[in-house]
Amino acid sequence: MRYCIARAATLSGVKVHVIMVMGNHYHLIVSDPLGLLPYFTECLNKSLARCLNALYGRWENFWAGGAAPSYVRLDSPAAILEQSAYALTNPVAAGLVSSRKLWPGELLEQPGRYKAPKPDWFFRKEDAGGKLPDTAYLELTPP
Repeated sequence: MRYCIARAATLSGVKVHVIMVMGNHYHLIVSDPLGLLPYFTECLNKSLARCLNALYGRWENFWAGGAAPSYVRLDSPAAILEQSAYALTNPVAAGLVSSRKLWPGELLEQPGRYKAPKPDWFFRKEDAGGKLPDTAYLELTPP
């Protein structure tokens, strides 16, 4: 997940602030300075679907048909804070863990540079544009 988000962010210029990955969906708080959020989403969802299908040995559609991404405009600091809190506490609110620190999935909120190793079960050493890095870096920035 981290590698796919890092690649999509690098390709699109989208700035990532918060990541919460649940078992069947994810929450991202991002900024879109270049107006390329649909491209970011396309890159991310295509890479994730292909990568996870390869991991699980499946080849059918990964995402549910007819389900479009949900974009919520966060136009104030209060809205950013509210949606960040919602995303980060989602596993607790869903009754999956008693504390968000117990969540085993991807949960990133602190600004910084995070290492994202390339999954070896899917990505080739060479792609159409040249060699993909063995390690990508995901930059989380304050909103």
